Amino acid sequence: MTTEINKIGNTVNTTPVENPPVKAPEEKKDKKTKKTPKIKEDKVEVKEVSQGTAQPKVEITDNKPEPKHFNVSLETGITKDGLTITDPMSDSRTNTKTIDTINSLVGSSFDLLTKKYPKLDKNVLYRIAEAGTYSMITASIMVWSHEGGHYNLAKKYGLDPSIEMLSPYSGLTHYSVPNSIDHKTWLKMDGDLAPAGMNQIEFNTQSIYEKMHLSDPKYYDAISYFVNQIHDSLYIGRSMYLEKNGTAPASDDNVAYSKVMTERGMPMKTSDSLVPSLLCNALSVNTWNSLWGAIRYLATGDKNVDLWTFKVGKVEITPPNFSYFRNSKGEAIESIFFINPKGKYPVKLSFASDLDFRGFNTDLDTFRVGGQVYNLKIPYGFMKNVSFSPYGYINTTHEMKPKGFLVGTGIEVPVTNWMSVTGDVGYAHNDLIKSDLQKSDGINTYLGTKFYF
Repeated sequence: MTTEINKIGNTVNTTPVENPPVKAPEEKKDKKTKKTPKIKEDKVEVKEVSQGTAQPKVEITDNKPEPKHFNVSLETGITKDGLTITDPMSDSRTNTKTIDTINSLVGSSFDLLTKKYPKLDKNVLYRIAEAGTYSMITASIMVWSHEGGHYNLAKKYGLDPSIEMLSPYSGLTHYSVPNSIDHKTWLKMDGDLAPAGMNQIEFNTQSIYEKMHLSDPKYYDAISYFVNQIHDSLYIGRSMYLEKNGTAPASDDNVAYSKVMTERGMPMKTSDSLVPSLLCNALSVNTWNSLWGAIRYLATGDKNVDLWTFKVGKVEITPPNFSYFRNSKGEAIESIFFINPKGKYPVKLSFASDLDFRGFNTDLDTFRVGGQVYNLKIPYGFMKNVSFSPYGYINTTHEMKPKGFLVGTGIEVPVTNWMSVTGDVGYAHNDLIKSDLQKSDGINTYLGTKFYF
């Protein structure tokens, strides 16, 4: 959840926007919402108890936000499949890397346990306990990642954010809003902040999809994918239910987003987001692969997951993964898929477009296409062991006029047979994903380590 602040003159309305809990919230807490405003000089402190959460303190300052155009993130950690652990507060990518790493380590720990005690996997009660425990851990990590999505964007807007986890499945993002920001500017910022947590979960889902197709997926990868993939749809559905019954708190990301977009001249209802979200879930074959993989583990104890692919001669193609994004400019859907994911040089292709079909003109007006080639090498000297994974994306308007681009490359340098140094250098200019959604326009560099075990 994030904090929504609508500032008109000297009036400040502060509400927390909460993540969808994995377990249904208690209705009693929805109905018992208490607000106790305390006004002192130029600060407003509001405490709210809604659905088991508490309201953060919001400070109004005169500091202007300064979006950052140069980002350096140091990534370090222990991973199983080339995933890194890092400070998730720096940007969306590092958030995703952290979540990938934690999930991988938890899943690998269960693997080590069952290898030492092989009879465990033959017990259906143990399998239910293991899968249930992993699911609860994954869901809790997802909530933290969701808050990180709000945090990352608020930080880039210069809002001095902080995260408070109230429970394993509930959290708040605190930040301050400069007094100098006018209402129109704040509406645009708020239109980006409200869905930022849900966008972050979409990025996480894409990363898990890539991991599953580029490596040998296990049932816990399937659970991670499935939990993250259905996150938005469940959240939107819950928002609609509460709204219909007149109990929807203003602290709801989806309710807040629809209100902001309507006020910005792009009228939306909360329910408008459900159809594209559900379609992305249903059309992503990996949703069904993952669900079946988890069910098969519970039924048989087989931890491997079979992924459906298409073959044309010797070319293997994965079914696409669809993701639904939102920001202050409108909505967009991205589709990614792989060609020969288990081959020597896997290729990822991506197509994305705004959703300009609701009867109003969005500010996105973007069509994006591009991809990435993995594991290219220069066969000379010490460079023959260095792997490059270059990527490039171009953005145009729907009239095919150039609009922006993203170019760069991933790098991996082996140090020993169990460790590599990794990096990524890229440049974004008006790119739909990196610039519009992640607010990381300009140079982006990452440095990390990869440990194999």
